[in-house]
Amino acid sequence: MVPAVNAWKARERSPDELRSIQDGEVWNTILGPDKKRFFFEGDSETEIRLGVTFSLDWFGRKTSNYGPSHSSGVMSYCVQNFENTLRYRAENLILGPMPPGPSEQTSEQLQHYLKIVVDDLIMLYDDGIIINPPEHPNGIRLRVALIAIIADHPAMCKLCGFADHRHNEAPCTKCEVPRDERFSEKALRNGDEHRKLCFKYSALTTDDARNEFFATHGVRWTEFARLEYFDIVRYTVIDPMHNLLLGVAKTQWYNQWIQTNALHADTKRKNRELHLIHDFLGTFEAPLWAGRLPLRVGEPAGGSLTADEYKFAVTSPWTILIYGTEQMKPNHHWAVHIPAQIRDFGPVYSFWAFLTERLNKILKNLNSNNWTGGRLEESMMREFHRSAALDGVMKNLLANPTCTTLERRFIDKLLGGEGDKPEALGTIQDALRDGPTSSSLFVDCEPHPQHVDSHFSCRDLQLLLLLDGRRITPTSRSERNTAGSSIVQARINNKRHAGEIRSIFVHRQPGVQGSSETVLAAVAWMKRSEHTPLENPKFVWDKFPELGIETWDIDTYVNPLIHDPPMIIRLTDLHCQVCRGRVTHTEPNMWITATMDRCPTSLNAYGFGDITEDSDI
Repeated sequence: MVPAVNAWKARERSPDELRSIQDGEVWNTILGPDKKRFFFEGDSETEIRLGVTFSLDWFGRKTSNYGPSHSSGVMSYCVQNFENTLRYRAENLILGPMPPGPSEQTSEQLQHYLKIVVDDLIMLYDDGIIINPPEHPNGIRLRVALIAIIADHPAMCKLCGFADHRHNEAPCTKCEVPRDERFSEKALRNGDEHRKLCFKYSALTTDDARNEFFATHGVRWTEFARLEYFDIVRYTVIDPMHNLLLGVAKTQWYNQWIQTNALHADTKRKNRELHLIHDFLGTFEAPLWAGRLPLRVGEPAGGSLTADEYKFAVTSPWTILIYGTEQMKPNHHWAVHIPAQIRDFGPVYSFWAFLTERLNKILKNLNSNNWTGGRLEESMMREFHRSAALDGVMKNLLANPTCTTLERRFIDKLLGGEGDKPEALGTIQDALRDGPTSSSLFVDCEPHPQHVDSHFSCRDLQLLLLLDGRRITPTSRSERNTAGSSIVQARINNKRHAGEIRSIFVHRQPGVQGSSETVLAAVAWMKRSEHTPLENPKFVWDKFPELGIETWDIDTYVNPLIHDPPMIIRLTDLHCQVCRGRVTHTEPNMWITATMDRCPTSLNAYGFGDITEDSDI
């Protein structure tokens, strides 16, 4: 554990780049009990210092279609010291209290659970605890600082003493804008002032006085006000998943276009707007890791979109299809505060709620033994901790090269070889998949490797390439009838080019003493088109160069013997992957592409050698 939580200290950092939460201002400025920087001034030989985020979410669970609804709450911690590959594993989450159903608790009821949580956080910050990891058999002090609270907006307001978006005076957790002026610019809220108001609310003794105080200030009591180092306003995060994906993107698509019938379904005699979208999605090519949309999106047959599908939509096909004004809602106001959060906490991957939603899914699928009430939550907690403990046992066994026959039989039993219960199988098989086996799939993408095993590297590099955890499969090796995972953008001589990687190979210059092997790619470059898919010859996306929208002659490639760029390039020339669709309602038909550099795959993004099979989060 100790090397994993301290690995961030060895990573190279640039003052002009935000690659992880450790690059954010909060991680670099939060103070410890000695009033020195918490993560930088402590003695690593005598203390381990963890930064955690706290989350709360409720999820519904029904034992049958005819049974009553039941909403269980789950509080959890995420250790932000870990790199992404470890942070996003469920067994590395710390499961906290689970407020029992069948309904959600009010803000006042929730504070009884939070008192226990905050008592522990104060002790872990001020005094710490002594642990005995293998690296420190004589014991070492562990201190913990809470650096953020991550939850959807209703849960965030209950946790931190804020009013919700319907409050007339304080509908925003970040600024002082009133409800009727929420799309104007006002002063930011102050964490110290919010803390003082929380204590004033707590000092009131009657319900009428508290209700009047809340109506005036939009503040109620929260146990987190007892954490003196914790800035409740700044460290309480507006979740980008709920705000941008299930808020702004859903508003644009569902409320503004579908519910208003701006996009019409087909009739028996005529194809309408949704038909054009469905045709385009049928030809759309994107990397597997990016996801996909239902082909009948916008119709009942297409179902409701998930947050992950909205994420794919706004970073891929909808950057091409949807533009125009937006119907303003509270989410549009809250979105203006997200850039400040990125400066505080780094990329959104560090502080959005996908990890919490994943935990909800895991808990919902655990065997609850048909318990109800508080016993249901108790059963889920026991099963989760049992599964996490089994994962740890499996990984320790698999990491030992001297695994005995008895231990292998034990593994076989855990895997169900002797009739073990099926609910244990998923987590154990996940442990096998995430354990040391994954490290053997490491692909070194140095342009000039010093040591290369040609019998291993050459064969595997022809099959696939991993750039920043994203898989690129050459078209010559793809088993799919699409080039989605092979379309890339490269920057050669300060010019952008897009094409399909046909093959990947290793080359060594013969007859040159001391020459090393170089990893190269053969690319078929697409030919740029002079046409646009709109009647107006002016390219509307010129206003948004960050989207990287371009058009190309369909099914046409550049002759490398006549035109630049060269067919063979170095891997370091690759910038990002590209998604592509066919526009068939125009004459001539064309390809239209959008870059995926909002999800970067550049070799230069994180340095060479950080590429593993299980880093595709």
